[in-house]
Amino acid sequence: MRLSCKRMICWQLWQWMLLVAVLAWLLPQQTVAADRHPEKTYLYQIQLNGSNSVRIQMPLYDENDNDYWVDEGKLTAKWKDKSNVEHSVLLFWWKADEGRMGGTDYRSAYDNDKSEVWTKFKTEAGGSFEVKQGASSNTFKLVKGDGEVRQLVYANSDGKTYDFSAVWTIPYDMYAQTVTFSWEVRIGLTPVWMDKDFMLTGLTGTTITLPEAPTIVSPQISMAMMSLSKPGILELPWFIASDKVTSAKYEYTDHNNNRVVENLQAGISNGVIELDATVPHEDLRVMVNYLDRDKNPINDVSSDAVTQPMIHVPYGLTARPLGDIMLRFG
Repeated sequence: MRLSCKRMICWQLWQWMLLVAVLAWLLPQQTVAADRHPEKTYLYQIQLNGSNSVRIQMPLYDENDNDYWVDEGKLTAKWKDKSNVEHSVLLFWWKADEGRMGGTDYRSAYDNDKSEVWTKFKTEAGGSFEVKQGASSNTFKLVKGDGEVRQLVYANSDGKTYDFSAVWTIPYDMYAQTVTFSWEVRIGLTPVWMDKDFMLTGLTGTTITLPEAPTIVSPQISMAMMSLSKPGILELPWFIASDKVTSAKYEYTDHNNNRVVENLQAGISNGVIELDATVPHEDLRVMVNYLDRDKNPINDVSSDAVTQPMIHVPYGLTARPLGDIMLRFG
């Protein structure tokens, strides 16, 4: 049965309307992806994160279209103390360091399909940062004594955009201060023939009154990591939110049930404890003496206790031959 001319026109018109509807549904999704460019000022966020920390969110790279990078980003904190003396510190600094093709210039990343970007980080402020490396469960700790730290940032689920977050644990001397946070960001583009770096405009400062200081701050111990430079050694990072540490030590019970006490470097508020990975360390804790903001001594403040088992030495390993090969382990 043939369709009349009028029905044929209606059928074609309906097909065109359906196509327009599909395109209208797809276009907003494309806009969302494009709006993740590091040039979008709303991607730079800072806010209180509980009673003792501040959370910041920052973009790094968008592979879509013109390839926008954060060539260099700075977050500065300014405040006045009780004596009305103004202070300023570089709170957080980051920079795309190596392209996704493995070159020394991030612009070599153009048209590559890897899912991570090497990035440099630094802070000159007190306290510590726990940096989440993009769309990954990986984190690392950053303190001002580290200098420039080089770590990977991993792509979002779209495989094209990269951003990351960092939680700043407030140092003791900055509690209750009214702090203004200011961004300064330089954007780069790829490929190299589009070398038109520019300073991002429209970023506004954020002023936050930090929480009151707790009566006592305690040292914290982070997860142990195997040393990359010293075989058989565990590295256990520790930190306290005070820059007026008078003395510090750590103690633990060894495998012979002896209580061992080791002094840490005087006057430092963070560091790394090195442990023998071939023996266990029970009930390990860091003990700190420090001065509060009124210069009153606060003594014998302890971290939570952790137990660090041995890593390298097999424990209770037995085996028996089955035929020509070893099949059973227990």
